[in-house]
Amino acid sequence: MARTAELTADRGYDDTKLLGACWDRYQIKPVIDIRNMWKDSDATRLWCNHSTVTDNFKGQVFCYDPVTGTVREMANGGFEATDRNTLKKRCPARQAGSTCAGAGQSPICAKLSPPS
Repeated sequence: MARTAELTADRGYDDTKLLGACWDRYQIKPVIDIRNMWKDSDATRLWCNHSTVTDNFKGQVFCYDPVTGTVREMANGGFEATDRNTLKKRCPARQAGSTCAGAGQSPICAKLSPPS
């Protein structure tokens, strides 16, 4: 019997129980736009107290080059289903095969492994 791999729906179906059941119980990837549940008007917030990484309510993660001030969206590095059940994020400069001027000053950039 064939099974679906993904469930797509509009943001009205953004529900933690539904999202959890899709993946945890059925291994179906939910592709559902999320509602903005942030109570303040901030467009981004510091991510895990790292001064050079922020995220937004949609889960996009951004890297700030402390030397040039360039802001880049972190590159997707796949899905880590076996250990953490989470998306992997990669340094956008490294993923593109280039270097970042502020890599030596960014505590998070030093921890990110190069793409495999």
